[in-house]
Amino acid sequence: PTRRSSDLQPCSITIITAPWLIDDLFTIAGKKTADYVKIVPIDPFYRIRFDDGSVFTYNGDRKALLDQIRAFNPADEEGYLRFLKQIDAGMDLIDKPFGKFGAMLKVLPDLIKLRADRSVAGMANHYIKDDRLRQVFSFHPLLVGGNPFHTTSIYALIHHLEQKWGVWFAMGGTGKLVEAFVRLFGDIGGTLRLSTKVDEIVVDE
Repeated sequence: PTRRSSDLQPCSITIITAPWLIDDLFTIAGKKTADYVKIVPIDPFYRIRFDDGSVFTYNGDRKALLDQIRAFNPADEEGYLRFLKQIDAGMDLIDKPFGKFGAMLKVLPDLIKLRADRSVAGMANHYIKDDRLRQVFSFHPLLVGGNPFHTTSIYALIHHLEQKWGVWFAMGGTGKLVEAFVRLFGDIGGTLRLSTKVDEIVVDE
């Protein structure tokens, strides 16, 4: 996807940052993901274009990212590394459910370390001075239809996910992934009924 600095509007982009979760679903069903849908890594993840003609090629290569940061603004290299360190402080939150108030209290120290009271943009702006680089490292809430200026800095963790596990794409788009899940559901004996009235939901425990 290509983004200009004047185009930062909420949107939905078809990417996958945790493909192993999809693999887990198929494995539990005794199947292989590759037999249902092809998921491939993307490189580069994004090319971010700005009004002044500059382009930031964003991928999982730390050296390449640092080289580009220095080219945009040498003083921001140290700020970016501090930004990364701040994100790492909140990584324990990545798989924590917040279904109950007590669960939230347990992770409060991690939320404080991450400075979850800040927005993603606020967090990036705290460490990075170049306006273009601020956008590069704060646009991720757009992937879920959020506003970087209003979305909690928890979503900055997406940058860590991308750097560690990459960005992936389901060939054919999200629709093909949905089709794969529907086929899988049928293959393990499930029946999918669409546009059907529901009178009662019964849960077997």
